Amino acid sequence: EISGELGGPAGLRRVKDEIGELVAECLDAVSSDLSFMPMANCFELFGFDFLVDRDGGAWLLEANAEPDLVQSGRRLGEVIEEMVAGVYVEAVVPLTAA
Repeated sequence: EISGELGGPAGLRRVKDEIGELVAECLDAVSSDLSFMPMANCFELFGFDFLVDRDGGAWLLEANAEPDLVQSGRRLGEVIEEMVAGVYVEAVVPLTAA
């Protein structure tokens, strides 16, 4: 399990926090160049690929404004299914809650 290799839940939390900071920096760096057109009840999905080294450091490999979820193949199929379910819970359910 990845949590054990990173020093337990606290190590996993540090990596997640670092990834969050890197994503925020990326979006901040390009926000003036992006043409967001906010629409009610809509959201955008970006793809960020990271590598986590043996010391628990996160390295950004690439960022995609339009991630291609189809070409991920069987190996990542379960991960993508979980991601889509998570997006549904976090972004869609709150819009439909009365």
